Amino acid sequence: MAGLFNALNAARTSLEVNQKSIEIVGNNISNVNTEGYSRQSSELSPYPAVNFGDFFIGQGVKIDNVRRDHDVFLQAQLEDKYVDYGYANGQTRSLQELERVFNITDDNIATDVDKFFDAWQELSASPSDLVLRDAVIQRGELLATSFNNTANDLNTIIENINDTIISKVEDLNAKLTEVADLNDRIYNIEIRGQMANSARDSRDVLVKQLAESLGATTYLDGNGMVNVQLPGGLPLVQGNMPMRLQTVTSGSNVALQLVAGNTVRDLSTTTLGGEMAGRFYMRDQFIPAIKDDLDQLAWQISSTVNTQHQLGAGLNAAPALAAG
Repeated sequence: MAGLFNALNAARTSLEVNQKSIEIVGNNISNVNTEGYSRQSSELSPYPAVNFGDFFIGQGVKIDNVRRDHDVFLQAQLEDKYVDYGYANGQTRSLQELERVFNITDDNIATDVDKFFDAWQELSASPSDLVLRDAVIQRGELLATSFNNTANDLNTIIENINDTIISKVEDLNAKLTEVADLNDRIYNIEIRGQMANSARDSRDVLVKQLAESLGATTYLDGNGMVNVQLPGGLPLVQGNMPMRLQTVTSGSNVALQLVAGNTVRDLSTTTLGGEMAGRFYMRDQFIPAIKDDLDQLAWQISSTVNTQHQLGAGLNAAPALAAG
């Protein structure tokens, strides 16, 4: 009779385990398009066999664990790629705005420069023509306006970058807090011998987003909690303790700072990565270099025109005065 009961019990455990395994597979299928979801599978083991004197009889099968199929190496590779993607993405919008400022049309600073010197070329063929002289003056005024408008457009792009930096801080702080909360939740679940698969998936998604936004890197501590830090090593999350980002505006300048307790540190392209580093690079290096080139071009045109103008003579044959 005991043999029959053992056989029925083994069959029962087999049905239960396979039903649970089918449910796990169904959950995998339903989450096939869920961002960050890791496929799960059941780990099976036999129940201890019962000693019937001369032999042992098995007692069926059980699910030891629901394993999360996750590749740590692949995760690290993805985080690196997200950093690169974020850095490029942080520059994209500003580059698009610059493209509109220096668009290849009939209405840009390059065509205004060409038209200005074309007016001088026409005047050189007939220096006493008052209409041509007025045309040179008008083209000079239009060119000066074009330089000023372009400089204003560049300042507007910088202001847009500052606005974007400010708007991102609240969301980034929320993600840092959520990572810290998930660290605490995962620790409290897994210390009891259970697996926090869904919480780990959610945490990995946040880590990827922080890598994309800030160039953040991660490492596990002794409790299995993910510690998040900036490329320069400054901590963003330590265990279940999140740090905080803040912006400080001084005039037209917006600084990004990391607050850890009573310590406040300014962040820059040397301590940041990802999208934020791309925005800082455009704001602090790329666009200022364009502005310097623009100023240099304006100075060279003005200096060249004044030098040549001083060598000439007015309508009454008197030496010409330099343009202001």
